[in-house]
Order: sequence, then C-alpha cells, then structure tokens
Amino acid sequence: MNVDFYLAGHEHHLEYHQLSPKLHHMISGAGSKITPLKSTEKAKFAQSVNGFAAFFIQPKVLVFQFIDEKGNTLFSQQIKK
Repeated sequence: MNVDFYLAGHEHHLEYHQLSPKLHHMISGAGSKITPLKSTEKAKFAQSVNGFAAFFIQPKVLVFQFIDEKGNTLFSQQIKK
C-alpha cells in the first residue's frame, strides 16, 4: 500500500502523528462534542478542544492547520512529496 496521509474524524479531539518519514495520520473530529485525550505520547500535536482542520493542497505540498473555535491556529504542518 502506498499511503502518505490518513485522515480520521470519529475521535472528538484534534491530533497529528507522523508514523514514519512518509506516513502522516491526522484526527479532526472536534466540531461539536469533545472528549478527554487518551495516550498521545508519540503525537506531534494533540488537544481536546473544539476546532477543525483546514487544508491547502498543491501538486507537491500539503499544508494543514488545526484551528480552534475562535479562529486561532493551534498547529500547522507542511508535508512535501
């Protein structure tokens, strides 16, 4: 399998992991109810706050941001292909 980026949304928080140099995993499910964080020792970012993810996609670059309910950028990451 040749996957670079995996987006999930069921968990009720914001979280980002870089699982390998080429595999990135992001959770964005904090649009309404939030729940306490579970084990996030390896996460590059994790917060249990209301918010959402924004994506900017170009042919060889993906930029994503976690933004809270007030419009503040909590985390931003650029991934190059």
